[in-house]
Amino acid sequence: MKRQLLFNVFLCASMIVLLVISLVCFTEVYSLYLNGSLKLYYRTQILNGNINNLHWDYGRGDAPAVGGDKLNGYTAYIYNLSDKQCDVIIVSERNLYGENISIEHFDSDDIEKAQISSKQQLSFVSLLSKEVSEYSKLSSSNLIKSEKLFRNCCYIFLLLCIVLITENILYFVVKKAKANVS
Repeated sequence: MKRQLLFNVFLCASMIVLLVISLVCFTEVYSLYLNGSLKLYYRTQILNGNINNLHWDYGRGDAPAVGGDKLNGYTAYIYNLSDKQCDVIIVSERNLYGENISIEHFDSDDIEKAQISSKQQLSFVSLLSKEVSEYSKLSSSNLIKSEKLFRNCCYIFLLLCIVLITENILYFVVKKAKANVS
C-alpha cells in the first residue's frame, strides 16, 4: 500500500510539473500571437484537388503527379489567408506545400470561419483550443519551439494520466483477487 501511495504521489507531482511547464510554454505562444509573430493555421478539407503550385516538403521538388481527385477529402491547413487566396499545408504521407492557392479549392464553411477569425483577436482559451485540437494533424515541423514543447507536454501528461489510472485499477484488481483467495 505504501509503495502504491508513493507511486501515485510521484505521478501526481510529475503531472503538476508538466502542467506548469505547459502553461509557461503556452503563455509564451500566446504572447508571440499577440505580438503578431506567430503563424496561425486554419484546418479545412480539400474539395477540389486540382491545385497548382504544390510541392513536397521543402527541398524535395515539385509535386506534379499529385492532384485532382486524389487530394479530395485530405486535411489541409491554410495560412496567410486573404480574400481570394492562401498558403497551404496538405497533410499526407509526405506533406505538400503551396503558395498563393485559390481558396475555392477548400471547404467554403471552413474558409468563412477562418476569414472571420483571422480578423478577430483570439482569446487565450480560443488559441489554446486551436493548439490542442485543431493542430492535431499538423506536423511539428511547422510549429515553433514553444508550440512543440507545449504539444509534447500535453502528450506526456495524457500518458501519465493513463499510467496512473491503469496502475490504480491493476492495484485494486490484484488486491481484490488476493482478498478473494484468502
